[in-house]
Amino acid sequence: MTIIDLVPGSVRGVEQTATLLVDGFRDTGSTDWTNVEEALAEVRESFKPGRISRVAVDHEGNVQGWIGGI
Repeated sequence: MTIIDLVPGSVRGVEQTATLLVDGFRDTGSTDWTNVEEALAEVRESFKPGRISRVAVDHEGNVQGWIGGI
């Protein structure tokens, strides 16, 4: 596992991160991120100035975890 910056140009990484967000909150009762479009918007928010966006990727480069911060 490796921790790397998630960048806007990483289309695959952004899509995998959004899917992870939807899947991760699906069974929590949350009304946030119930679909990929909402999750993509959230991930894209993490690219604004003053924010960080990091992902854990496996040896094949697949996103296994994400953290964003302000």
